[in-house]
Amino acid sequence: MIPPLKPGAKLLKVDGPIIETARLVLRPWRSDDIAANTAMLSDPDTARFISPTARRSPPRSADGATPP
Repeated sequence: MIPPLKPGAKLLKVDGPIIETARLVLRPWRSDDIAANTAMLSDPDTARFISPTARRSPPRSADGATPP
């Protein structure tokens, strides 16, 4: 399992509305969300759509070589 936070760090307590539809629930973050979110952002194929700092693979030519 991925460690949830740096030792001693805590999530801010946020009280906010809960919005529900038939297919979606929007609610404030909870501590139990950290592991799943960290796993999602650790996947480069997913993180590239979410995190602006996600590293992308360098472009490759048709033969698979990385251009100079």
